Amino acid sequence: IVSRLVCCGCCWMSREHLGIALALGIPITIVVTKIDIAPKNVYEENLTMLGKLLRSPAVRRPPVLVKGEEDVQNTLDRLSIDKACPIFPISSVTGEGLDLLRLFVQKLRPRCFESGLFREPSQPTEFHIDSVYVVTGVGFVVSGLMRSGRVLPNQTLLLGPDKTGQFKPVLVRTIHYKRVQTDAVESGHNASFSLRLLKAKDTLKKSSFRKGMVLVDPVMNPKATMFFKAEVVILHHTTTIRRGYQAYLHCGMIRQAAVVHHMAQDLLRTGDKSIVTFRFMYFAEFLAPGSTVLLREGTKGLGRVVECLYDGPPEEA
Repeated sequence: IVSRLVCCGCCWMSREHLGIALALGIPITIVVTKIDIAPKNVYEENLTMLGKLLRSPAVRRPPVLVKGEEDVQNTLDRLSIDKACPIFPISSVTGEGLDLLRLFVQKLRPRCFESGLFREPSQPTEFHIDSVYVVTGVGFVVSGLMRSGRVLPNQTLLLGPDKTGQFKPVLVRTIHYKRVQTDAVESGHNASFSLRLLKAKDTLKKSSFRKGMVLVDPVMNPKATMFFKAEVVILHHTTTIRRGYQAYLHCGMIRQAAVVHHMAQDLLRTGDKSIVTFRFMYFAEFLAPGSTVLLREGTKGLGRVVECLYDGPPEEA
């Protein structure tokens, strides 16, 4: 969170980012910029206000104003257990505080497996596609993030779900990691694969790729679902949410509108929490319980997938 405490204090966007970080369980670090032009009394008043916000029952992160290298090491030890929130006052004009901020970033420990987003390399392969390219002389190349497992050249994976919810077998011809060809990539890496379909009757087109498609190991026997249940917290909504409401969902690489099919309660307003059954409006998607769901486009909400309803919603829903 970068907060400009010169004249307006902690703006609404910084408060919104703070709420999202707390909901997602992300460690929080605050950088206060433009301190070279802030009047001393305004700067001190806003630091006091920021400290009260961080100590509030909703946040509960004791603020630590970083003034030296000892403070950097102290906050690193406490940051991983959510017992501190370091504050870095900096100025890009005078350079004040930049050396401490660089030192802090250099010493940050990776949260690859602690975050829960990645599984061990020994697990079955799960690769989430972010972009697709057509390279002359190579063919189709997909790039994305390895969420689980390990991939080797000439390995067979399943590509999908397509617009009909099916998965197609493909062969990984070559692998690039950090723009260099490599012999293997594993969980936590951002990589690119050159693909070839194994069935001659199938054709691979750029239009057949979309956000939310994955490459998975055949042993996972993947399925796509149109319906899923999620535990959702509404961070902000101007009116009420009821059955039939449509929202735009982000879940990993998935970007698709979904409609509220059923709710555990009749109405949802700002601050409410409930189990909601969603139905994707256009295509079935590959989901896993525990995935984080973000609602946007008029409604701001966060949630986690608790169940994938592959056979459709229950009759009572």
